[in-house]
Amino acid sequence: SSGINAEYGGMFATIDIITSLVSTFCIKTGLDYSNWLELLITNVQVLTIQLLGRWYLGDTRSLLLLTLTKLLTTGLLIITPLSYLHLALRCILPIMVIAKVTTTVKHYREKSTGALSGVTLALQSFQFSGRCVTAAWAGASEFLVPSAINATFAFVHLVQFWVYRTKTKAE
Repeated sequence: SSGINAEYGGMFATIDIITSLVSTFCIKTGLDYSNWLELLITNVQVLTIQLLGRWYLGDTRSLLLLTLTKLLTTGLLIITPLSYLHLALRCILPIMVIAKVTTTVKHYREKSTGALSGVTLALQSFQFSGRCVTAAWAGASEFLVPSAINATFAFVHLVQFWVYRTKTKAE
């Protein structure tokens, strides 16, 4: 159980940091709301899931720590100069690729995509493909490569789900 909590906690923390960074960058550069509003909503959803999970588990220490960390991260991103945010976005790319490759290899070794459903993976695939289109359409070249990486790996994970769909995590 603690392994599952740690796995999902790490996944949500990664999503939280990336969406916070990208949302802040988009808002500061004056990009169209279509580029940052979805990320901002995703950020709020992820934080809500994290907070509710900690609340449900009765982990008030983690709940307080998570809230303080989120407030500190948000404050730091707001005061961070745009040039540093741009650099941070470039540094995320190799980390993102490593994380996606690691997940893909894990799925391959386990012959399962774990708890992820086919619907979730299909929605992620469509979401990231759509983000590629909106990034290109809005001229947000900074987001085209990360969006393409996400779309590619979301599609790969969807294919893995269909290939391994007979084996579930419960088996």
